[in-house]
Amino acid sequence: MYKISRIANKVFYYILGISLLLGIAVFGFGIFKNLYLLVGYSFVYLIIPLFTLSLLTLLISNFKKFGFLSGIKESSVNIFALMLCSALIYFLQSFAFEKSNRINVKVINKTELGISNITLIGRNAMTKIDTLAPDENETKIFKGKRINYKTENDYENEIRLLYYFDNKWRENKILSGFSRWRVIDKDWEIKIHSADSIELKQK
Repeated sequence: MYKISRIANKVFYYILGISLLLGIAVFGFGIFKNLYLLVGYSFVYLIIPLFTLSLLTLLISNFKKFGFLSGIKESSVNIFALMLCSALIYFLQSFAFEKSNRINVKVINKTELGISNITLIGRNAMTKIDTLAPDENETKIFKGKRINYKTENDYENEIRLLYYFDNKWRENKILSGFSRWRVIDKDWEIKIHSADSIELKQK
């Protein structure tokens, strides 16, 4: 039983190290970013089962050797290491998603009047510019790059530009209809020419 426990402990820390390296490589540095699906499958069908098996083997071995409470205490280092590694990978994954789900949007006022309350909204994101004088421009980050395929209302993937111009509220749809499913892979430049005319360019 001691030999099995040692093997399980080695497997546990080997898998922990591999998981951590994969998490840092994929989510921290963007290495293998085109292999997200393959990495995800490897976690689900290989790494997590090996983690579970090795940890269960360690727990059972320690329970038999030390009893329940002492066995938990003996395995506490492994449990803490697993929790710490999981938290770090989750943080890296959240950071990678946040970083990849943004574009720079440059809004240019090409009219002869000031524009206020300029709001780009859609895909669960909103970016706002307070005012733009004539021929003035400002660049903001828009965190609505990714398409939400899981939504029950796919029109939530539309992106609209709202602004107050010439004493009226205006609305122009940037991505609507079938184009709401368009993948955004470049930064945007939006020129407001008049109340009903805007021009969108991808940089």
